[in-house]
Amino acid sequence: MDIYDDNLLFSRGSRWEYLLYCVILELSGVGIHLLLSGQAFQHYSPLNTTELKSAFIMYKNTAFPIMISDFLGIFWGNFRSLFILIVLPMAAYWCIFFILCVNKRGRELPPSIVKPIVYVGMIFLGYNSFIWVYPRFCIYPFPIFSAHYIYHGIIEIPTFFIAAVWSLHNLDRMDDDIQTQPPLPWYRRVKNSFLYCFYPVLLGIVLLAIAAYIETQVTPYLILNSYMPYIGS
Repeated sequence: MDIYDDNLLFSRGSRWEYLLYCVILELSGVGIHLLLSGQAFQHYSPLNTTELKSAFIMYKNTAFPIMISDFLGIFWGNFRSLFILIVLPMAAYWCIFFILCVNKRGRELPPSIVKPIVYVGMIFLGYNSFIWVYPRFCIYPFPIFSAHYIYHGIIEIPTFFIAAVWSLHNLDRMDDDIQTQPPLPWYRRVKNSFLYCFYPVLLGIVLLAIAAYIETQVTPYLILNSYMPYIGS
């Protein structure tokens, strides 16, 4: 039996199985950060009223003006992650294909070999998110914390899971193209693989644009208002 048929990293799964893998790997990224930094074991004291007032003034005078004018920066920052999850695995496979063409047994390497790129991307997203989210969760009252992340995150976070699951499914479709009879020429398969990426990238662009709009045009005002019950008007 081929290693790619029974190895969890490379084997074919349903969309629900892929989603489960991605959720586990996202949480693994959080765990890796815990082990490397010990951040969760640090002592965090909730901010008192005076500290919250200082945080409010600092946010209002510094972060707020930046956030409301940084739509493109936030969008492109998130789009890079989308690109890594969807386009990079496919591009990496074709680089391997044209450099090596076949493995030592004279058989073409299946596109499944680049699935770990998607998995590592999900670990990185979990790791990177934890760096910013956890300290604020510990020191801010929950309404202030939720204003920072939850409203745009409702769209942003599922978008990355959709992208990862779709990408893994696309690699399975590229595997299917190898088995097509009569065999598809390589240029047709390259074209197909780009077409497979079109809809998830398009959907990701739309969803991330909505998330970036909320994060820059709605979230900053929600954050300011969330301070009011704790510092007074």
